[in-house]
Amino acid sequence: MPKVYFIKSLPTLAAVYGANSIEYTMRFKILAEMYVEMGNYAYAKSMNDAVMAYFKGTKGEKDREYLICLNNDARISQGQGDYNNALNTFNKLLEIHASINPMDTADYATTLNNTAEAYRLTGNYKDAMALLEKGLALATHMADKDELSVAPCIII
Repeated sequence: MPKVYFIKSLPTLAAVYGANSIEYTMRFKILAEMYVEMGNYAYAKSMNDAVMAYFKGTKGEKDREYLICLNNDARISQGQGDYNNALNTFNKLLEIHASINPMDTADYATTLNNTAEAYRLTGNYKDAMALLEKGLALATHMADKDELSVAPCIII
């Protein structure tokens, strides 16, 4: 049912804020994320691609919203069984995170976890375990600073 309300709200948001506004784009981002969670990857892909292009063009590749869209793109590939593309995208995300300081963020921990899951699905348990251990160490460090619960980083 939430999907229906989001879709119905889009014309009003476009009229009020404009179709090129951040407010309108964020609704598409949320809708794309809902489609990912529902496993409707075709709809998710087209919406996510549009939102990702918006954030890349307006804010750049190091913008948090762009990185979230890139993560969603990898999750879409993974959901469609395209593990090579998912791993390439997740590894690109890790490279971008490595260029951003500090790397001790919840988004970086999530990327480590998601990349580990993609490696696990391909049977590459060695790399999956290395990333999970790195993510767990980071999550533990962040939990000590009261920035993140450890639990989301250890669940696969």
